[in-house]
Amino acid sequence: MLNDKECPLCGEKATTTHVEAETIGGELRYCDPPREVVNCDRCGDYAIESNLALNIQAGRKPRGEIDLLLPDGEGGEKKVKVKLHLLSGRTKTYWVQTDKRLPLTRECLLEQLGSAQVPKNPAQCADKLLLYVKLNSSRYGSVVALERKKDWPVAYAHDAEEFVHFSKHLAEARMIRDVGGTRNSEGRKVVLTMEGWKRTEELATAGPDSNQAFVAMASERDMEEVCWPVVRLALQDTGYDPLCVNWQEDNEKIDDYITAEIRRSALVIVDCTHHKQNVYYEAGFAHGLGRTVIPMCREDEFTAEKRQFDLMTYRHIVWDDANDLYAKLCNRIRGMGLDRKGGETVKPTKKRPGKT
Repeated sequence: MLNDKECPLCGEKATTTHVEAETIGGELRYCDPPREVVNCDRCGDYAIESNLALNIQAGRKPRGEIDLLLPDGEGGEKKVKVKLHLLSGRTKTYWVQTDKRLPLTRECLLEQLGSAQVPKNPAQCADKLLLYVKLNSSRYGSVVALERKKDWPVAYAHDAEEFVHFSKHLAEARMIRDVGGTRNSEGRKVVLTMEGWKRTEELATAGPDSNQAFVAMASERDMEEVCWPVVRLALQDTGYDPLCVNWQEDNEKIDDYITAEIRRSALVIVDCTHHKQNVYYEAGFAHGLGRTVIPMCREDEFTAEKRQFDLMTYRHIVWDDANDLYAKLCNRIRGMGLDRKGGETVKPTKKRPGKT
């Protein structure tokens, strides 16, 4: 039985509410499966499938790892070792950035952990902490409190001790500065220095923390008239600046331009309809950089004969029309915790996006 007095992810004291139905957009919808809404000072507010919460709580190991059976994308399941401090990082950063609860589901868990938003090394963890300080700085000179016991997930740290090391690194690198007399065993109060402001601006315009989303698709008329406008709208509605180079004027440096823009992007949308080799190349390049790649394909083109091996194991968005594409893309981005605006789940309607 689930202990509703503790956080399933970190084990600290928390409040947990069982939810079987909720109101979205004025409409009552049943949760299938049921979920728990968790309020934790350390991990933030988040929602998690009830059975998943129970499995994590029952199997959590002292080092914060757990073995879970998760969908393998091919109709089966596979055993995966999940590091819970990374999940705490995803839920906490999503909560402080959007004021919305990140939904943790068995279906999306691997995608959430594989997202480019999850740092891959200590330097990226320190950058996450720096961005947190920037997020809480309303102006130059704003004082931001860093509490070691509850704030360590914002840096995706393993624990409070590692969080302290990251904050010390930022101070030594002159990215943050301690406010006189405020540093103690519980934490420190800091201000973002000019060097820190410069670094956060660099992070906001390049790589996993940028707002740009690169879109790769075939340069065909149906894609230009149907797919691209809807993808552009879905990305804008989830807080991204979409870029597709297909219909820009060609020049001899277009390949260099494409690779440079993929490097600058946090998210890469790949529509495999028409199965063009350049689209698969751009997907592979993005994957090699560690960017989050979301593959899609129009339903009539998503056949065993046409699908390429390169992306066969990825969970594709298979879409039918403009409205179907808009709803599925928005919901995938939100389900992965990548929505920069914290919007609600989209329910398909009979109207096309942007039409009245």
